[in-house]
Amino acid sequence: LEAKAIGLDWVELDKIIDKIREETNELDEAIDSNDQEHIIEEFGDLFFSLISLSRHLNIDMDDLNKSANDKFLEMGLAYLEFGLEKRKTYDLMHSPIIDKVQFPELLNAAIGAFDELVQILKELYPGISEDALGKKCIKFWAMMHGLVGLLDMKIDPDVESNAGDAMSIVKEDFRSFLVESLEI
Repeated sequence: LEAKAIGLDWVELDKIIDKIREETNELDEAIDSNDQEHIIEEFGDLFFSLISLSRHLNIDMDDLNKSANDKFLEMGLAYLEFGLEKRKTYDLMHSPIIDKVQFPELLNAAIGAFDELVQILKELYPGISEDALGKKCIKFWAMMHGLVGLLDMKIDPDVESNAGDAMSIVKEDFRSFLVESLEI
């Protein structure tokens, strides 16, 4: 059934915003009750209200998803470039030997990068559970760290090797590699 046909598509922007606030409050209550079935129901209601708002604002959901994907890719590319171009700073940020309490700017930089990843993944995967979000964050974080280490290896271009050939291909086009490896 079309939402309009059963009276669930609000026409006025302020009524849609009010409905989103109402559904957000109901979701908060459901979360407080720790009743998974109720949480899912209220999340669905909020999601439906947000879709109604997106239609009202002429936001194409495919464009919205593409925007989140692009943001994630740009962050990944920037992270790789930072790790490769400023390797000493990158290593200090992630060194287990350095006490980050003594160097809060390093700790804040690492935390900020991870927090940015969390926010982007929340946009890419709306409704993702905290457990699944944590696992995805660690997966992507580990992959990016591994890439920085691999791509920074000095390989003699005159020596043929499968690893060297593969890394050369990735270095030529980080974006395509990230799109393929992140399944975006």
